[in-house]
Amino acid sequence: MVSVFIELDHPRELKFDISAVRDLEQRLGKPLGLVLSDIQNFGVGTIETALYVGLLHEDKGLSLGLTRKLFGAYVKDRKSLRVLIRHLSDAMEETGLFQNDEETDIAGDSEGNARPEPATK
Repeated sequence: MVSVFIELDHPRELKFDISAVRDLEQRLGKPLGLVLSDIQNFGVGTIETALYVGLLHEDKGLSLGLTRKLFGAYVKDRKSLRVLIRHLSDAMEETGLFQNDEETDIAGDSEGNARPEPATK
């Protein structure tokens, strides 16, 4: 697993697991694909919420309000939104939810199902 860090008030690790993704979807009222689309399209509210959920694992006292302040300072300091978006996307990639057919297990298909044995005569 690759760690994804972003420099805010100090270096912070972005991390998403399936529970965090579920939380993110519930908070935003949309599935992960639309969340990612909003992030890629610079949706500020979505970026703030994703940042908040992605940082909760390391700071249980973090609030959405504080995350908004951290994000506001990040923007005010003229740091790259593209970098932040890339880090959010990279951290979400680490969930394993975006596995493609080329990354499948040799013994199974892309959904993790066992392939049937070939029929013998």
